[in-house]
Amino acid sequence: VSFTKWSFLLLGTSFLLCGSIPLVWGATITTSSSGEDVVKHHHPPQWLLRLALLLFECAAPTALMVASVVRYAIWPMALKAGTDTSIFKAPRALLEHNANVLMVLVEIGLLGGLPIRLQDFSVAPLFGIVYIFFTWSMSESWVAKTKGPQFIYFFMDTTLGIKTSLFLLALLGVLSSYYGLFWLASYSICHGGGGVTVNTLMIALISSLVCKFSDGW
Repeated sequence: VSFTKWSFLLLGTSFLLCGSIPLVWGATITTSSSGEDVVKHHHPPQWLLRLALLLFECAAPTALMVASVVRYAIWPMALKAGTDTSIFKAPRALLEHNANVLMVLVEIGLLGGLPIRLQDFSVAPLFGIVYIFFTWSMSESWVAKTKGPQFIYFFMDTTLGIKTSLFLLALLGVLSSYYGLFWLASYSICHGGGGVTVNTLMIALISSLVCKFSDGW
């Protein structure tokens, strides 16, 4: 299972939890023995609020990173090699590589305004570390064991020696950088004070920098 799918599923889970919060937030009115109305408020549990936020803080930067890697690395490399790029233009690929960015930007700029907090900086790198261990644990599950371990991404190949460690350290730095970049984008959109029109333009600008829909754009 690719990191793209992990990121997309994480974002979907985040939205699912966020959508469930209003369902448990409400109030009931009962009548006391004296005939007075008693209002009882129902608040969502703290763990649900925190988990929904942490998952979004983890999924949003990874969505930005996935789209950027496809736009500036994987797709151009495929074009340079002369290989077929139709896989990148398939509806599912466009959804996983571009729609996820649009969804998180619309969420912070036009809908709920979920924050990206610097004190939660570690969540995105931790997510990447969990994925690395998952990949290693599945390395001998894709094909017969007689063919040796198989890895989705070459830079996770443990047979490369110290190169693997250097690759992973670089990836950790990249993922941490994208958390910072998304925090900056979130802060600019949420605190720019420009209203719906300006936020929409900023969303369009950021999306145009990381999303790619065809060989030419």
